[in-house]
Amino acid sequence: MDRILSYFREIAYRVGLRDWLLLMILAGALPAIALAIYTMSEQRELMAATQREEMLVLSKFGAALQYDVMQDAHDFLESLAREKSIQEGDWSGCRDVVRKHLQSHAPWYVNINVALPSGQVICNAALDEAVPSLADSPSFRDALNTGGLVVGNYEAHPVTGQPTLWFRFPVLDADGRAKAVISSSMDLRALNSVMGKMSLPLGAVMFVVDRSGTVLAHTGSNGAKWQGIDPPRTSLVKDIIAHGEGAMTAPGIDGVSRLWGVSRAGGADEQAIYAAVGLPMGKEYADATWIFTRQLIGLAVVTLLLIAVMWLNTKYLLLDKFSTILGITERLRQGDLSARTGMKRGRHELIQVGLALDEMAEQLEARDTAMHQLLEDTYIKSIRDPLTGLYNRAYLSESLRQLAARFRRHPQPVAVIMLDIDHFKRINDTYGHVVGDQVLREVSGVIAKHIRGSDIGCRYGGEEFLIILLEATGQSVRKKANELLRDVRNLALQHDGAPIGSVTVSLGIASNMVYGESEHNCADLMDKLVQAADAALYRAKQEGRNRVAESALNAWGKPDGGREGGS
Repeated sequence: MDRILSYFREIAYRVGLRDWLLLMILAGALPAIALAIYTMSEQRELMAATQREEMLVLSKFGAALQYDVMQDAHDFLESLAREKSIQEGDWSGCRDVVRKHLQSHAPWYVNINVALPSGQVICNAALDEAVPSLADSPSFRDALNTGGLVVGNYEAHPVTGQPTLWFRFPVLDADGRAKAVISSSMDLRALNSVMGKMSLPLGAVMFVVDRSGTVLAHTGSNGAKWQGIDPPRTSLVKDIIAHGEGAMTAPGIDGVSRLWGVSRAGGADEQAIYAAVGLPMGKEYADATWIFTRQLIGLAVVTLLLIAVMWLNTKYLLLDKFSTILGITERLRQGDLSARTGMKRGRHELIQVGLALDEMAEQLEARDTAMHQLLEDTYIKSIRDPLTGLYNRAYLSESLRQLAARFRRHPQPVAVIMLDIDHFKRINDTYGHVVGDQVLREVSGVIAKHIRGSDIGCRYGGEEFLIILLEATGQSVRKKANELLRDVRNLALQHDGAPIGSVTVSLGIASNMVYGESEHNCADLMDKLVQAADAALYRAKQEGRNRVAESALNAWGKPDGGREGGS
């Protein structure tokens, strides 16, 4: 069980939300489709049973109509048998009697005759010539033996050629023996006219066969051509006679498969005619199929509408918002704290999630900005002198290390200026540390004005300052030092509205390029330059301060014709 649940969880992780919703809709639609199919099957069976019952009822009705014809023939012949001339064997007046009866029942009956038990026809209403003996006619012999009405065989009228059916009835003596047989031939068109009274379903056919299997009457397309068909021409007639009564499925005379209802005309002891009504296969299912088709189309339309609504809703109400939220979270994960969903306020749950995500991103961005500002302030405090704003000694040390590494890879001109405020202790002692701090700030301001973005100016310690000039020649560093000397000397400093006197500085300079020459093989170049500049500063102080002194030796201890400037 756990393995199965694990398997479904694995599938759930790999299937998207839209796919799950589609599967849910299909899962809901499939039972309805299955129910519709089951219902259709039940309806088809019910309608098929109804059609079978209807075919059987119609065949019974058709058989009943044929039975009425038979009964009419029975009554007609029975009344004719009671005629005095026939009862008394007055065969001379027989012809007039049968002719009169024939005229009264025309045009259904086309001939009437009377035959003796030997088969000799002694009285004929329609023909003057002699009629062949009926001794070999099965229906004639049946009439003699049964003593009741017998339906004879199909025959063609000798004059008109129209199909006819013979009915035979015995004339009995006082002892109940047949002394003659009266026969009447009925035009089969009469049977068709009787069948025309029936209202058959669209596409249904009906026909009547005699006991030998000959088709006596037929409705439907070109029905007349089937009249008189012999049993060997079709197996359907044999099946009907063998089946007797009920419903069956078989090909029709025209080869079309049909559902048949079969009934006999009259009781079993006198039955000689069968009525069959057939409906083409598929007709019984047409209504059920159409109902099922409509239901299936309706379910398909509803399912497609649900899928379309789901597709649009999931896109605009779910997936778009999910995609937006996932995109924003991915950007946040990558460090883009400015990412926002841009969702406007609403009651949708995903909008609430998006707004909460935006609020969280804003807070993260604000905290990140504050943290970066704090880090920057902390870093600046760690590398800047708080009083002068210049870099401190720690930053200088790291810068010297980096510059030394750079110069070993890519040598370039560089110079160092060491600056010290003259008699700074006396200023502190005379005016106090507040004025001393003011002097430090003013001198630092002059230094800041004279250095480029690529240069480094720092407070070296106390009243000493160090300046590193990149890409500086010996001439340019001398010029820069003298400008600093001059601008500091020109400072007009006051304290409480009173001047505090002139402030001067002493400067020592050193460069790795003297008189246009350079050296690239010094591993500790920067340290030596700082030491050389410090030595030059010391010499400037010894020589009277308020001046610039250049290192007597270059950075590698070689004579450089050191010069000094200022006064």
